[in-house]
Amino acid sequence: EYIPFQTGFFEPGYQSFVPGFGYDMDFKRSAFALKYGDISEPVRVNDGYVIMHLAERRSGYLPSYEEAKGRVVEEVKYQKALKNLPKVVKEISKDARDGEVSGVLKDRYQLRVQAATSVSRDNLPPFVQQIMDPAKKEKTVNRILKGKEGSVLKPLYIGDTAYVLWLSRVEESFIPEYESIKPEVVSAYIREKAQEAAYAALLKVPPLRMDNVPASQKVGPFSPEDLKTVWEKASEGSVYIDRGDDLYYINNITIDTTVVDNMTREDYNTARDGLHNEKFNSYITSWIEQRRNASKVKVYVN
Repeated sequence: EYIPFQTGFFEPGYQSFVPGFGYDMDFKRSAFALKYGDISEPVRVNDGYVIMHLAERRSGYLPSYEEAKGRVVEEVKYQKALKNLPKVVKEISKDARDGEVSGVLKDRYQLRVQAATSVSRDNLPPFVQQIMDPAKKEKTVNRILKGKEGSVLKPLYIGDTAYVLWLSRVEESFIPEYESIKPEVVSAYIREKAQEAAYAALLKVPPLRMDNVPASQKVGPFSPEDLKTVWEKASEGSVYIDRGDDLYYINNITIDTTVVDNMTREDYNTARDGLHNEKFNSYITSWIEQRRNASKVKVYVN
């Protein structure tokens, strides 16, 4: 079955593309290489062939159609894999959960399921290392890092195989999105500062009793259970500790969260950029701690 196809007019800036073949630059070049009025050799697409015909004039020298034809065929395979992916996702998921992740899933679609148990930049699935183009590798890495635990990612086309990545688990080195990290940072910041404030105040405050207690009498060591109670309630602003006959009262723990409240996406992205050169756990943890420690804690004891 021959399907005639008119390419139309193409701007020198590659503002257009060859429908059905994708936006890849090589596919554009293959169409650009035709002369005005030319008819291309037939290219197999799915179950038929496409014949390109240049309907309008354009200028500029570009590589020949033959040079890019192989890439056109590869892109067709990739698009076909994407189109048929919904039909095999359930099977992909089942095979991955059962541990059968090494064999070819569907020969006709050239889909190969892979399991990824680590998603940090420093520890990626081995097959990702096959990507030599830095730009494509970075795009692949980012796609993996954004995957959710238990999800099946869109095919990653490497060589002549479309790899379907099953993200079986997310490790501690997973890099969360900015929207999820900020509330966690703020919450941890408040909790840590409240704990520090409560602990420091408890060591200085004398107990409150019904009878008179010399002001010079200081609070003795608190048990781990006492401090745990303080830490759990300190962020509420006030806390009472009852130790038998002794009652300790700490009031008005005010925490300045300006630094973390004003944390921006740009700050976070800058920190993430450092992951190319440093380990996640040391770099991001250090960055978060700097924000948590940047402002003061005001403690008023009553």
